[in-house]
Amino acid sequence: MPFIPKKYQIQTDATQYLHPLEKQKTLVDLKVDVLFVGAGIAGLTGAIYLKQLCQKYLAKQNISIAVMDKARQIGGHALSGAIIQTNPFQKLFPNISELPFRQKVQKEKLFFLTRKNKFSLPLPPTMKNKNLYTASLCEVLRWMAKKAEALDIMLLPAFTAHKLLISDNKIKGVETFPTGLSKNHLKDSKEKNTFSVQAKITILADGSRGHLSQAWMQ
Repeated sequence: MPFIPKKYQIQTDATQYLHPLEKQKTLVDLKVDVLFVGAGIAGLTGAIYLKQLCQKYLAKQNISIAVMDKARQIGGHALSGAIIQTNPFQKLFPNISELPFRQKVQKEKLFFLTRKNKFSLPLPPTMKNKNLYTASLCEVLRWMAKKAEALDIMLLPAFTAHKLLISDNKIKGVETFPTGLSKNHLKDSKEKNTFSVQAKITILADGSRGHLSQAWMQ
C-alpha cells in the first residue's frame, strides 16, 4: 500500500479560522483589490505577474495589490537552499540579466554511504539538476520583494493572517493575529489590536501546510 502523507496530517479545526465579515470589529481596516496571503515564491510571483498584466491591460484602473507575510522581513522564514529553474524568472523579468542565483550546477553524483565505503547510484530523473542554478531562497525572496515594491505592490511583513473573513460563502479578506501577547497567549500591556485586510480577491499562498488553506478546503 503506498504511503500517502495526507492520511497522517492532523486535521485543522476550520471553525477556528473562518470568521463572518459581518461580525468584524477590528479597529483598523485596509482595503485592496487583490490580497496575497504568504510572501513565498508563489505569492510574490503571483503578485508581480498580476501587477505586470494590470499595467499592460488595465493601466487606467490602478489595481491595488498587497502581499502579507508573518515574517518580520520578507524571506525571513525561508531558510533553505534551493535549485532554481531559470526559465520562469526570465519570463517574469525579461529585461533583467542579473538574477539572484549562486552558480550553475556543473556535475552531480549520488552515493549510498556506509561506515567505510560509498557506492555510486544512478540519479533518478527528478534529481537531475545539471545546468540549473543553486540559490539561497531567502535571498531570492528579498530580491523579489524589492522588485514587487518597485511595481507599487504593497508588502505587509510581520502580519500573521489568523482568520479568513467570510461573506456569502466567499473569502473577503483576512484578520490578523493579535500582537503583544505573552508566550501563553495572555494579554499584556503591549498588546495591539488585530486589524482586517479586506479584498475583492484573496489568494492563499500560505504553503502546503498553511492553516488558512486547509481550513478553507475543508
